[in-house]
Amino acid sequence: MSTPRGYGIRLLCLTTVAAVSFGCRTKSAEDIVRERVLTMARAAEDRKLGTLMEGVSSRFHAADGLSRDELKGLLAAQLFAGRWLRVYPMKLEVRQTSPTQVEVAGTFILGRSRAVAVTDLLRDTSAQSERVDATFEREPDGEWRAVSAAHAPSSL
Repeated sequence: MSTPRGYGIRLLCLTTVAAVSFGCRTKSAEDIVRERVLTMARAAEDRKLGTLMEGVSSRFHAADGLSRDELKGLLAAQLFAGRWLRVYPMKLEVRQTSPTQVEVAGTFILGRSRAVAVTDLLRDTSAQSERVDATFEREPDGEWRAVSAAHAPSSL
């Protein structure tokens, strides 16, 4: 069956008009990576190591030399250490630096507590704050994953 000439272009135009008319828009790389980072933070809280690691590339390397497998082992030790883990992303800055690369900088407050709100976290817990700088790249499968990261303690 042949397709009438120009059908694809008309369909694209109609789709674009519909998206604009109904307020739909394509997510930006920054939006996608921000969602990925927040999903990873929730996965850490839920002790879903597999979900968390879905956001980490096989090409990952940390500033301190940690590989993806070493990071996975370190995270497993932290996630399954016993008490509840809370992760509060704060001051999350996400910036696209090229069509295939997004830089993320943020402070994450980490605590072991049953607290739900960050204001309750310091009452009954041990807490620390980490500054994380990471680079996400779009991989051949179209997914955005962390390929490098550096972290340092940060003041609460």
